Amino acid sequence: MVSRVEAEIDGQQGGDHDKDRDQSRRRFCLVQLLALFCRVLQIKHLSCAVPFRWRGLFKSETLRCGIILPGNQNPQQRSLSVKTEAKIRLLSLVGILFITIFPLIVNSIYLFAGGKSSSHPNFIYSLLWEALSLSLLYFVLHKQGRSLKDIGFEFRKTDIFHGLLLYLALYFVVIIAVTISPSFLQAPQNVDFLRTKMTVSYLAFIVINPFFEELIVRAYTMTELNFLIKKEELTVLASTIIQTSYHLYQGLIPALYTGIIFFIFSIYFAKTRKIVPVILVHLLMDLTAISQLGKS
Repeated sequence: MVSRVEAEIDGQQGGDHDKDRDQSRRRFCLVQLLALFCRVLQIKHLSCAVPFRWRGLFKSETLRCGIILPGNQNPQQRSLSVKTEAKIRLLSLVGILFITIFPLIVNSIYLFAGGKSSSHPNFIYSLLWEALSLSLLYFVLHKQGRSLKDIGFEFRKTDIFHGLLLYLALYFVVIIAVTISPSFLQAPQNVDFLRTKMTVSYLAFIVINPFFEELIVRAYTMTELNFLIKKEELTVLASTIIQTSYHLYQGLIPALYTGIIFFIFSIYFAKTRKIVPVILVHLLMDLTAISQLGKS
């Protein structure tokens, strides 16, 4: 009787052992495929290649191709992995800002210094520029195993309500600013290119521009700076300064006026990590400003 029970227990243990063995084989095959993928892309650290939600699958495996897996890192390896990821994200941030935003800053400073702007704007060119810039952002995030959702771009049912609250908060801040200094009502300069007939390309540019500015200069830049320096105040300040700098073409006072708005946007994003309400409010303010320019 005892030997029969023992045989049944041994059989159950053998079955469990076979299941564990099959699971280990499947996981090993998956890891080998991942290793091949990383070799092809010349990725040396798995933490830069695998989406965050997948990394828990590989805690017990060790690859023999020089890839560091988070589950098997000693403190020195973990420090090396974090440093490598920080370097990659820093270089990506500098590259994206240099390609997409730096030309706008240069042009803005040129106009602020007295340069002449074109009286015949090419909205198709601007539209393509911003669309390609957003595509570059998506590509870089994808290469890092991330998505736009990781920088706060995710529509929620409460975003419209948050947008209304943000718009009301901006309205009161602007009233206070104008009360303190009426010079904030000074008309912006070099905006004649916006006083033109509404076309499909013009409308498309108006719609895509808030996505371009807020996703790159606010959501992405603040997310990366927060990861790199971990100081919320500096990330808010940096985003505000960058965005204000390429609005200097409007004149110093109007640029400072918009800088107040951008500062509120940055604070909101730093506290909520939601960029969709900011995009909605930015779009509404652009439409309002353009309609006012058409009447002037």
